[in-house]
Parts: sequence; structure tokens; C-alpha cells
Amino acid sequence: MRQMLFPRGTIGGVQPDLCRTPDDTSCAFTQNRPRYPERHRLDSLRLLNEAQRLAFAFALLVIVFGCQEQQNQEGEHHSTVRSDAVASMRSWPHDDRRTQEFVGSQQCRECHEEIFRRYQSHPMSRSVRTVTELSDSRVARNAEFQQGPCQYEVDWRPDAMIHTEIGETFDGAPLYQQDFEVEFAVGSGQRGYSFLSYQSGGLFQSALTWYAEQETWDLSPGYRPESHPRFERRVSDGCVACHFGRMSPVDSAPHRFHEDVVEEAAIGCERCHGPGGTHVRFQSGESDLVDSIVNPSDLPPAHRESVCYQCHLHGVDRILREGRSEYDFRPGDLLSDIWTVFVSEESVDASGTSAVSQVEQITGSQCFQQSQGAFGCISCHDPHGIPREDERVAYYRNRCLTCHGEERTPCGLPAEQRTTQNPMDSCIDCHMPKLSANDVPHTSQTDHRILKQPQQPAFDANSKSGQSLSVFQRDQFPVSAESGRRATGLLFANQASATNSPRTAAESAELLAEFLASPSEDVPVLKAQSFNLYLLRNPQSQRLAELANEREPMNEAVLETLSLICQHTGQISKGIEYTQELLRLNPWNSPVWERLAVLQQNLGNEDAALESAIRSTEINPRRISAHRLAESLAKKLNRESIAERHRRFVDALSNGPTRAGDSGP
Repeated sequence: MRQMLFPRGTIGGVQPDLCRTPDDTSCAFTQNRPRYPERHRLDSLRLLNEAQRLAFAFALLVIVFGCQEQQNQEGEHHSTVRSDAVASMRSWPHDDRRTQEFVGSQQCRECHEEIFRRYQSHPMSRSVRTVTELSDSRVARNAEFQQGPCQYEVDWRPDAMIHTEIGETFDGAPLYQQDFEVEFAVGSGQRGYSFLSYQSGGLFQSALTWYAEQETWDLSPGYRPESHPRFERRVSDGCVACHFGRMSPVDSAPHRFHEDVVEEAAIGCERCHGPGGTHVRFQSGESDLVDSIVNPSDLPPAHRESVCYQCHLHGVDRILREGRSEYDFRPGDLLSDIWTVFVSEESVDASGTSAVSQVEQITGSQCFQQSQGAFGCISCHDPHGIPREDERVAYYRNRCLTCHGEERTPCGLPAEQRTTQNPMDSCIDCHMPKLSANDVPHTSQTDHRILKQPQQPAFDANSKSGQSLSVFQRDQFPVSAESGRRATGLLFANQASATNSPRTAAESAELLAEFLASPSEDVPVLKAQSFNLYLLRNPQSQRLAELANEREPMNEAVLETLSLICQHTGQISKGIEYTQELLRLNPWNSPVWERLAVLQQNLGNEDAALESAIRSTEINPRRISAHRLAESLAKKLNRESIAERHRRFVDALSNGPTRAGDSGP
């Protein structure tokens, strides 16, 4: 058994035109939000200088809250419905589909055995499995590898899989060892598997991923050896809604799940056909019912494509409409009934600019644009199965010949020349070549632009460029001017949160102010605006965050904002209350434990502060700032052995490679 200096721990009308700089980084598939460069512009806004924007945002919010306080004094506690446009956002098309019960794919199997059996060959049918169900023989059962200063191990036991991080050696012993038991394998196995664990109501990603192309274990996508989230990366509702079949989310508590987390692990029949409860009863002879099942091929083009786009269109950011959740889409909806999707206008040009999804590529193709809605995802892809490797060329060639047969628009190259270049005469190998970034999440493996000239540059799925953003296909997926302003304001708020940019926060605050003209039930706007004003050092930020907290007491992002506000404004006791509530919901958060330690220290409770600082280092043994705080507190309390232990960590981590992000809260 290893000797360790640290004990083992086991953790169970707006038209946005946004310019981005080339230094944006790709996020892994479970990252809660995209990363954004700080500088950007919005052509539909007057370009005020930063001082003017800050002054404008402050004055605007003073007016807004003056009106709100007056309304509150008059006793007008009504939900905000400012116009018919926003009221219409709250009403659903075909509301009965929201209440229809799911029955699970096994129920579908009773009548659709052949389709069910064929679907088992499709990657979607294997999108998630428990680790104990993972039987892929190619996955190495046990592994050890070194990345940066740490060693990583995989121990696959009969009833569990353990991922381990071991710190560098210090004075002849490993600095620490930390084990992470994973429960879910995410992915079909074609590109690999990432691994998740359920902890305290949330799902968290492991730092280790199995890569099928190289048949090796390594750090997860986006995890740099010198600095990465380790086992603290929270999995968001947006990720879960697409990768899992059906979950049991907690109402009004983003990214939280009941203890029976999964209702159906992998993507099943009802994802594309809708809830099956009414359909089963109808087929059983209840004549007063109408068959509710949806066949996507019978839907109008935009509704048909929305079934695929709900998961396969990622965009640069997806903003939920007011009153929606990531789990609300039902086949028959338009994509824009649930989300406003922002995409890069430069993602499908012939120069090879990167795109993150097949949808952005295919909608830029001539096949799609010239078909008048006839061409779509299922023109080429059978949603119930995939061809075997020995059938692949003929299968897709036949799909192409549906439109490009001899009597219509055949290939321009003579057959002899085609077979010289491509002996199997494969249409897709010529016109839809493979891309290089096969292990990068959320990037297309195949160039879906369907280029006519094969010599045109193929996509470089890893390239970065400045981007001008727009709402995705606004003519097909309509978004009102008011909804567009709200979505753009929230888009900018996400940017401001990711970059801590007051300038971006001011732009967001300007757009969102109109949505706070009366007591608001729109928690995402309240949350976003409260953080905007926190960055602008506007005292109204706390009132907004408190309103959001009243409406969603289990919203961790709101509690995070209140914790930060109280720390910044010196409200120590109240800050401790909010921070402790946040940690009650998510105790697996090393920066927040460190923040609690600082607040407790400021209140003079150094014993509690030391316990919180130590807890931060237990969760993240590489958090050097928490070790420094623990060392300092232990010295004041004359706990020399504790102080010495954390001093060793400080010395070891200080002498290692620079670890951006490990040194502060």
C-alpha cells in the first residue's frame, strides 16, 4: 500500500452580429457553458464607449427598480406578462403532449420487434450504459499512464470502475491519491466513452476518457495536463437531455436529479416519436383517444428536421425560451419553440472554416438548399439502424442516386475516371470525406457540406476563427423581436460570466432591462441580470438575486451569485448562510469551500475556517490557494502538524508546472 502525505478521498427583431477572436477554446461535451473571448460587438446596438454603457446600465436599472418598488408598495404581485409576444411564449403548441406519459422502449418492442432489434445496431441505442453493463472488449480493463505531474489509473472491478489521480512524488511518497468511482459510460463506443458519477444530486465527469480510435485511456477532451477540472466538472441539463434517454430532473433546480437518476439510460423510441402512453392505449382499443404517436417523416420539413436538431445542432450557444427547460422538446415542436440557437455565419464556407455540428454543414450544402425542404437528415440516415461496414458504400451510394440517378443529375465524372480514383466508386468517400478530429466531441466526423469538387479544402474540425453570429435559420425557426432581444441579452450574459467582462455585462444589462419592468418570474433573466450588475458593481444586483432565489431556492447559480455579492460587500454572516446552502446542495465544489473558509475567517471563526479550507483541499488536492489558507489558519491555531502537511503541498505544487486556475477561488 502506498504511503501518502494526504489521506485517500473517495467521492462517490434583433439581428446579432457578434465577432469573436480566434483564441476561443473548445469545450468538452459536459462543459456547463461555452468559453468566450472578451471582445465582441453587436451591430444592432449603438456602440457606446465603456463608461457610457456603465452609466446607462446603472441609470436604467435605477429606473426599473424604482418602478418595481412602487408596484410592490401598491400590492401588485403579479407575474410578468409584458406583451402578447411574451405571453405567447408561455403557451405550448399541442399542450397535451406535455402531459402524455412515457412508456419506455421495451413497451414499444412488444409490437415493433423487428424495428427494435434493428435499432440496437444504432449508436443512439448505446448512448449511455451503466459501467456494469459496459461489455466492450476493446476497452482496456486496467491502465496506468502519466500526464503532466500526475499519474492516472483505471481499475475495472466486477461491480465498479475506479478512476484514480496520484500526485507527484514528494519526499519519496506520492503527494496524494484520490479515487473516483464512476457509474455511467457515455457514448456508443465508436469514438470512445466518457464517464460520470452521481454525487449529491448532480452528475460529475471523470477526468479520464477511453478513446476508441487510439484504443487508449487519456485525459478527457479539453483537459490539459497542467490544469483541468479533475473530478469537479458538473454535467449540465443540456448535456444530459441529449446523451441520456430520460432522466428524473428536480423541478426548478437546474442540473439536479432525484436519487433514481435515470428512467431510461440510452436514447429510445420516444425521443423521436413522442411519449407512447396514449398510443399504447389507443392501439389497445380505447376508442375515445386519438393516436398521439409521431412519425417524423410525416411532419413539415422544419418540424421534421427539428427532431434531429434538438440534439445534433449545438451552435455557439443555445438559449432556452422563457418558461422552457432542456427536457421540454417533443417531436412535432419546432426547434425555436424551445431554444434560440446562435451559430457562426462563417461555419460552412468553402475555405474550410470549422463547424461544430453536421447540421451547420448540411444546411449550407447545395443538396439541402436546392431541395425546397425535401432533403434532410433522414434522406441519408436511417434512424433505426446503420449499415454494416461491408454494406456502407452501396447503402449511401443508393441514397445519393435517389436524386442523382442517370436520368437526373448524374456525377459529372465518367465512371472509368471515378473508379480509377476510387475503386469502390463511393459517392461519400469522394464528396463527404472523413475529418481528422474523430475524438473531439461535438464535431462532425464527416464533411457534411457535400462538396461538388472533391479538391475543395476539407473541413479542419480543430480550426478557430473570428465568428459573426446569427440566429439559426430564422425564417424556418421564427423568433420574435422581443424573444430575440431576450436571447441575445442572455447570450451576452453567458459571455460576461465566462470572461468576467464589465463591458459585456453592460451590453447584456441594456438588453435585459426591459424584461424586468415588473416583478419577474423569468428566473434566467433575473439570474443573468443579477450577475451582470455584480460585475458592474451595481447595488441592485443583490435584490435581483434575492428575487431569483425566492422563485428557485435550489438554483445553485443564483446562490453562487449571492455568495459572491455578500463576500464583495462585506455581508459576512449573510454570505456564510448563502454559501453553506450552496454547499448543502453541491458539496463537491472546492472553490466554494475555500470562499466559505475566507468568510468564516473574516467573521473570526478560525476553527470553522480551517475545516472548510481543509475540505477544499480534500476535494481538490491541487488547489494551492486553499493549502496556503489552511497552512496560515493552522499556524494561528497552533496546529503544527496540519500546518506542516499543507506547507508540503504548497512547496510541492509551487515548484511544479504553472497551473492556471488552481491558485485561486
